[in-house]
Amino acid sequence: MREYMYFRDPPEYYNTGRYLSVQLSPVTVPPDFNTWNDTVAMAQHHWKSIQQQLSELYYAFALAYTSSRILILPRLTCFCIHNWFESPLCRLPGETITQLPMDCPAVREYSFLENPRTHTRYKAAPFLISAKELQFPEHKPRHHYLPLKYKDLELNAELERLHAEPRLHVLNPKALFSNFSFPHYQNVFNKLMSSLAIRWCCLPRKDMDRVGIRDEGFQLAVAP
Repeated sequence: MREYMYFRDPPEYYNTGRYLSVQLSPVTVPPDFNTWNDTVAMAQHHWKSIQQQLSELYYAFALAYTSSRILILPRLTCFCIHNWFESPLCRLPGETITQLPMDCPAVREYSFLENPRTHTRYKAAPFLISAKELQFPEHKPRHHYLPLKYKDLELNAELERLHAEPRLHVLNPKALFSNFSFPHYQNVFNKLMSSLAIRWCCLPRKDMDRVGIRDEGFQLAVAP
């Protein structure tokens, strides 16, 4: 509902806070994926792809956590639907029309910046943050370069200089964030991220029997 901008959130959802948006690595889409006739292979590709995205998202959450900003979740790409019963060919049973991949639903959705109710200060060109070792030809004055793999305190000191910016946009968060300076904070953050783990389901029984798989699903974790 939120992604399609139908949900009625209070006005403060759209006009308060300081935000962080991120750009993840491009997702590899096999050109013939919709013609595959192997549910197991399709589900394995989905797992590998979404786990890579969640791995990068871990660092995006770390940057938001460190800078005390609200993370606008990036557009995540799913190659299978998420269901509570078997999903042959990564779709509902008997359904063959859905074209894959598709956008994955999320909270603080990617369409937040497209919503007419969102304040214009968040939609304006954001201040860009990226690692100096990664070259972006579209260098602009409002583009701040940082060294690779900063720790939380170092990053916070740099980002605090941009406290007044309503939105920061980070290019490749995984390249910027290293870890937390103190083990306790690292453990607290990892525990928080572990609560976001989700189990994907479900492989059809006939496909499980065909390849000798016992578990009809698999875990997806927001982890490095």
